[in-house]
Amino acid sequence: MADKLEGCSLGTEIEKEFTDKTEAVGMTEKEAESAFNQNMMTGGMLSQGPVGFGEHYKRKWLVADYEAGDAVFHNAYSVSEDSSKPNSKARKTYTR
Repeated sequence: MADKLEGCSLGTEIEKEFTDKTEAVGMTEKEAESAFNQNMMTGGMLSQGPVGFGEHYKRKWLVADYEAGDAVFHNAYSVSEDSSKPNSKARKTYTR
C-alpha cells in the first residue's frame, strides 16, 4: 500500500511549499485560499511543461492511453497532466 501512496507525496510536497510561501509573505488563510483558487481557475499549471516538471522534482511520468468510458481514481494529491491536443488521441500521465 505504501508503494501506491508514494506518488501522492509529490502533491503533498507542492502544497506544503505553497503554504510556506503564503505564510512567509504574511497572507491570511483566506488570502492564500484565494491565490490558490485564482491559479486553478487560470489553468492550474504547476509547470509550463511535463518534462521540466519531472526533471525538477526527479520524477518519472507514467503514461497510459485511456479511451472513452475508462475510469481513473486518484486522491487530491495526485499530480496529473493531460497532454491531449486537438485532433490527437487523449493521453493522461501521472507522476511516480
